[in-house]
Amino acid sequence: MLTYCFAGLGLHRVVASTGCRNHAPVRLPARVGMRREAHLRQNIWFKGAWGDEYV
Repeated sequence: MLTYCFAGLGLHRVVASTGCRNHAPVRLPARVGMRREAHLRQNIWFKGAWGDEYV
């Protein structure tokens, strides 16, 4: 998918954001070669509470 984004579509950057508490989606971007660039604290309202998010 990332190869298609960069080579096929000519994109410069692809961004993924995940909630910090859900461990499987947090590991997925690293497995496909992405790196974590930000930890946004209390950035998203989810299920009645503010939550942190990785970008």
